[in-house]
Amino acid sequence: MSVGRQELLKRVQKRVSEKYEIRACPPYLVREALELILELLKEAVRAGERITISGFGSFQLVQTKAKKGRDFRRGTLLSIPPRHKVVFRASPLLLQKIRSDAKP
Repeated sequence: MSVGRQELLKRVQKRVSEKYEIRACPPYLVREALELILELLKEAVRAGERITISGFGSFQLVQTKAKKGRDFRRGTLLSIPPRHKVVFRASPLLLQKIRSDAKP
């Protein structure tokens, strides 16, 4: 199951409302907070900074090497240029939690 932005907003709003015992956390506040966090993460990744969230994992921008590829339709070799990609590495705590929850 995939959790999209809207579903994430609903879940955060529900948890905040329950935790602070308020009727309903205004949706626009949750949306603004999430958008701000995502924008700060994007800016940091673009700047080449490593982002570490304790107990969750880290995001880092890495550059891939140029490599050879193949065009299967034409049967020709291609040169694939180097590019940047974002890599996520889960923290040991998150991996441990996932593994313990997955066991029957």
